[in-house]
Amino acid sequence: KASEGDDAIKSVTYAKTKEQAKNLKLDEAEKALRYELGLEIKAVEILANGVEIAKVYDRNVADEVIQKAKEYYYPKVNGSCEILSSTIKEQITFKDVNAKASEILNIDDAVKKITGKKEVEKIYIVKEKDTIWDIAIKNNMTVEELRQANPNINIDLINIGQEIKLAVSQPYINVQIVAKIKDREEIPYDTKEVEDKKLSKGVKKVKQEGKNGIADVEKVVTFLNEDTMDEEIIKSTVISKAVDEIVAVGSKVPMY
Repeated sequence: KASEGDDAIKSVTYAKTKEQAKNLKLDEAEKALRYELGLEIKAVEILANGVEIAKVYDRNVADEVIQKAKEYYYPKVNGSCEILSSTIKEQITFKDVNAKASEILNIDDAVKKITGKKEVEKIYIVKEKDTIWDIAIKNNMTVEELRQANPNINIDLINIGQEIKLAVSQPYINVQIVAKIKDREEIPYDTKEVEDKKLSKGVKKVKQEGKNGIADVEKVVTFLNEDTMDEEIIKSTVISKAVDEIVAVGSKVPMY
């Protein structure tokens, strides 16, 4: 409770010095003291869709954490990038709480946590023709990970309708970024095959090396976390054209 340890706090005497007056506010001193005594202090809980994702010291810190979490997913490009919008898909809310200092994260640690992933347990129902290898591949897990998640069953002998626990990693938040990007990109070359009657049938030989072209591209890209979801090219200016790779394919039938 915020009032926890009030008697202990009141019994502490403060010696005023010029250094303290300049650098240490009274509420900061109390926070520091409560930390040393292991007492609860006022904090702000950050929630995503009603589920706690971090505790921080106050609302200002919470706002900064959310902004930095969005910025974490800003695209990294060599050219210019204009952020058109940044939206957290989950509903973010804040709640005043009392918490031990050890539970409260600083800005960097809070951002690191909520841009990371959490382990979520899911249940998979075994279907006809399923093998443990199929189940592992479908759910981006290894057989050993499935074995560790299900210590009480023999996963080598599974039956239709049996429940298998899955340890699935999910992000705490999903951030959608829409950005206008101007960058220089390569234009991939094409490969063309031409008949060559001088080469034996089935033999291939590169007659001209392919070379990628270069273009200045302006586009609007939608990202979800680190994945590209949509891309619309607004303008493309070719700096140098791609050169096709020419491959000769032999058609000569050997004489016996």
